[in-house]
Amino acid sequence: RAWEGRAVSDLAGRPLLDTALSARSGVFGARGQMWPALLLGPSAPDLAKPPATFAMTATTRDRTLDLDATVSSTAFAARVRGGVDLARSRFEDLRIGARIASAESLVQGLSGRNVGLGLVLTGDIAQPAYAADVTAANLIASGVTLQGVHGSAEARPQGRSTLISARAQAARVGGLPDGFDALGEGVSAQARLVLSR
Repeated sequence: RAWEGRAVSDLAGRPLLDTALSARSGVFGARGQMWPALLLGPSAPDLAKPPATFAMTATTRDRTLDLDATVSSTAFAARVRGGVDLARSRFEDLRIGARIASAESLVQGLSGRNVGLGLVLTGDIAQPAYAADVTAANLIASGVTLQGVHGSAEARPQGRSTLISARAQAARVGGLPDGFDALGEGVSAQARLVLSR
């Protein structure tokens, strides 16, 4: 069996979502355009203001869901791909990646250029293992500029606890008080945490 359809949504007389839907032999698809800033309202970050184009394919087989979804605008691009085992409630190498070319504000008080984000989820949905990665040409907050930023973190469940190791480094830190410039070259930090439920 196969079917095709369309979903359209407006908010306050303005377009919110326009998507084409399809299904064929356990493969479900959706593609179209959305206007996230309309849903978020006046507080929407600059990242969400341009209209975004999206496409998603979801394949179901033996209670396993294989996803491949993309969303992009003039401000960012993101992709989600991988599997979810619905029978065992487990992530199967689910990968989430995003690239932000430029943003006036990623979060309040923070801006950056050429920012990349990555996340890989595996294992039990309630307590997954994950590996996260962030890179940026620069990040600016409170007058301090970080250049050549790279950060990573890994989490491994152990019983009722999760062990987290994280590392961050910047090629250069600018905007430091007078006399501290020498401390702004090749800055790095490491941390290990244990989270218990």
